[in-house]
Amino acid sequence: VFEIDDTKAWKSVLISATSYALGLFKISKSPWHLLPLAWAWTGTAVTGFLVIGHDCAHKSFSKNKLLEDIVGTLSFLPLIYPYEPWRF
Repeated sequence: VFEIDDTKAWKSVLISATSYALGLFKISKSPWHLLPLAWAWTGTAVTGFLVIGHDCAHKSFSKNKLLEDIVGTLSFLPLIYPYEPWRF
């Protein structure tokens, strides 16, 4: 049986945000020959944001629906993709 777990949800947000920030740092500081690794790292972190936004759209992130819409919108910002079409 699926149950909404706020701790797991916020842990995934923390992991994705930290990985994304680290990836952007790696992109800015890496020599040219290591950039593909930094791009792959950052792309994986952005995929985490997609998963979080997807969970928010399906109302499986939190019991608070307003919070889900806010987190979903913010998690789709790095993707440069609107959250609203995913809600329905």
